[in-house]
Amino acid sequence: MNRGERIRSIGIMHPDCAARGGAENVIFWECDELHRRGIAVSVYSRSFPADIPKSLTPVYAPIGLKLLSWPASATQLGNALSVHDAVILHNFPAAMHYGFAADNARKHGRPIPKAIWYCHEPKRPYYGDNAAHCKVLEEKRKRSLRLDEMNTVRLDKKGVAQVSSIVANSGKSAQHAAAVYGRDVGVVYPGIPDSMLAGKNAERERRFIFVSRLFALKNVFTPLIAFREFIARNPRSKETFAFVGDGPERENIRSLARSLNIADRVEVKGYVNNAELDTLIATSLAVVSVPRTEPFGLLTLEAWARRTPLILSADAGSAEIATHGENAIIVDPDNPLSIAWAMERIASPSYARSLGETGYRTLIHRYMIRHHVDGLLARLRH
Repeated sequence: MNRGERIRSIGIMHPDCAARGGAENVIFWECDELHRRGIAVSVYSRSFPADIPKSLTPVYAPIGLKLLSWPASATQLGNALSVHDAVILHNFPAAMHYGFAADNARKHGRPIPKAIWYCHEPKRPYYGDNAAHCKVLEEKRKRSLRLDEMNTVRLDKKGVAQVSSIVANSGKSAQHAAAVYGRDVGVVYPGIPDSMLAGKNAERERRFIFVSRLFALKNVFTPLIAFREFIARNPRSKETFAFVGDGPERENIRSLARSLNIADRVEVKGYVNNAELDTLIATSLAVVSVPRTEPFGLLTLEAWARRTPLILSADAGSAEIATHGENAIIVDPDNPLSIAWAMERIASPSYARSLGETGYRTLIHRYMIRHHVDGLLARLRH
């Protein structure tokens, strides 16, 4: 595609759109924004949610790791992608299947459109949590002679080598991807749609909220210890702590709260629907988002959209777009005292209001879905 040439049609590849996690939400928001700009979008995936957005054309394709389906995927995508002006790949193993399609298209003399891979994160089971971990796993594969993993990694890297550029959702992900694939990696931060913006600041309840899948990797226990420290420092406080989400650590969170003698101030709500989650975030005193490793973390943008103060892990990719003390309080996720101190700061209503309003302004000026799509289209036109 020549610079400045108009893009009329885009194909998006993702293995499992029915998952409806953060990556899937970004894809559907992308589709809505592209459609608004008059760009037709077809999404290629092996699954879709029941409520498929009208802004896209769903195309069922076997984008997965079942070897017997690979020839069919190569033929189908080799034919179908040629009608688009460009392709955007999301999530492993989409790049691998783009490689199959490119090989098939060239074999039959068909054009294959320019593609970018939007890297939410390199696949952790194969490439680890960061560049150093990636090298450890690579050496482990060689020693164990896991030929299936070696072949999958080889095909993934071959597919990525055929895309025109890699774009990551944060500098953290970009550094990791560059180490894995040996290429320059740009950064285009995610964005959220205007429909998620709160019209006004809601009345706050004296409640901190933790929103995540309840896995140990999400650092679900340290915030509880921090909350106990906050209560010890502020014995007259009335604040509570709500955990929203589900996962294997759900009962362990309750057990730890009992052992810390704060069970009466801690609620584990489990999964809630989107409307209830919106209300909880909008009416909470602050969102506590302190994962030990997070490629980006849409919760940052979701909190800002509702003008809700944010306690944010320094290890989260979204910490790159936050300014400590202005639009978030950035903490050491492994230090309960750091998190407890942030809770004390936010307990001041005037400071909390300033933090939330500055976060909201940061969001609308830089991190809406229109900004995200601008960045992707600029890469495709380059």
